Amino acid sequence: MDDQGGYTPRSTPSGSGGQDPYTQATDPYAPRDPFARPAEQPEPYAQPQYGQPYAAPGAPPAQETGPANGPTTGPTGPQYGQPAQPYAQQYGYAPAYAQPGGDPGRSGFAIAALVFGIIGGVLLSVIFAIVALRDIKRTGKRGRGMAIAGLVLSGLYVLAFAGLIAYVASTSATRADDGTVTDPGSIGVLDLKVGDCLKSFGEGTVTSLDAIPCSQPHGAQAVLEFEFDRTKYPSTYVYAGDAKVAGAAQKGCLKRLPQSILQDDSIGLSFLYPVKETWDTGDRKVTCLVTSGDDGVPLTKSYV
Repeated sequence: MDDQGGYTPRSTPSGSGGQDPYTQATDPYAPRDPFARPAEQPEPYAQPQYGQPYAAPGAPPAQETGPANGPTTGPTGPQYGQPAQPYAQQYGYAPAYAQPGGDPGRSGFAIAALVFGIIGGVLLSVIFAIVALRDIKRTGKRGRGMAIAGLVLSGLYVLAFAGLIAYVASTSATRADDGTVTDPGSIGVLDLKVGDCLKSFGEGTVTSLDAIPCSQPHGAQAVLEFEFDRTKYPSTYVYAGDAKVAGAAQKGCLKRLPQSILQDDSIGLSFLYPVKETWDTGDRKVTCLVTSGDDGVPLTKSYV
């Protein structure tokens, strides 16, 4: 302001760096252009480029250092590295835990079924085979073929046993209600009864005999039987041998047979006596028989 009460304009020297007092300051709250290009910011993670040294022949390429997952700087600007491999690959491919579906083993029931099937334990073999098949279906164990083999073997044993029974029944002699033989067939030596007629009779150890009706020509007939005195030959008595037992049996028959038989020169005499195997089981029976004579002519009548 001058002496006359007015204002004297002042000018700012150029190059003084002063600010125009009338220049409007930037309002921090003024609206911004959303399409305006932002000011360039310095790259916070940029790394200076250094020249790569020459690698020695055969040496692996040099690897860059820095965070595995952080940004890296290349010739054209910021670049980002590949994400790290999954943890399973970082620690190898070997599984940390056992894999499911391993071999559950062989069923012990199947083994038992096969063993009993081989030795003829039919009932146990069938039971173990059924249990084994259920166990294999439930657990996935091996051994189904062994269980089936046990069943098959058991079935074969049953068929063989049934066939044997059928054969014995078809070949056994038939008796009437009074016990006389009506149809020829086989009988056990211990089943021989007084009055039975035999197709033939020879020497040696026998277990079965061929019985026929006495109305048919026959080679022998059982006419008498007795037992050794059990007070003299108790169950604890040791078998004295074939010769001694046979001698005692012959004496017993000659002592007990009627004179009509003993004096008949057209017939012969014989007997059956216990052997050691039956003696040890308590057999003391002796059977006296009449046989065809020396001429071999069959008998045609009953001597009982």
